[in-house]
Amino acid sequence: MTQVTVKFVNPPKDGKKLATIKAQDDKYYYYDPKKFSFTKGQSYDIVTRDDDYNGKTYVHVEAVKERSNGASGGAPVGDRWYMPFVSNTVAHAISAALLTEPTQIKLWAAAAKEAAMELERVTQRWSDLDDDIPY
Repeated sequence: MTQVTVKFVNPPKDGKKLATIKAQDDKYYYYDPKKFSFTKGQSYDIVTRDDDYNGKTYVHVEAVKERSNGASGGAPVGDRWYMPFVSNTVAHAISAALLTEPTQIKLWAAAAKEAAMELERVTQRWSDLDDDIPY
């Protein structure tokens, strides 16, 4: 695991899928913005994978855990990427009075997670159709 403090967050370039962060040590890390999000000035523990392409090594973020910068503890980011979607779906269902019993929350959360996972699988298949130049 590598510890990084984010100096810059760069969105994907036009036509590309991967974004980058630049750490305080001026190293760049590529990541999928659908799975992870970073905030300038925050520190993270990241798991990386090296990828050699055209004689250059690119470092990819595989998993992330935000480090505590003071008041609250770190929150896992990478392995539960679907949680904001699940939370938002359940909250909207509650506000629309679609949930009438507390026992229904678990059912809605499970359905929302399944929908998010299926969407991830579908978009992954679409990305397999892209050209073979990853950067």
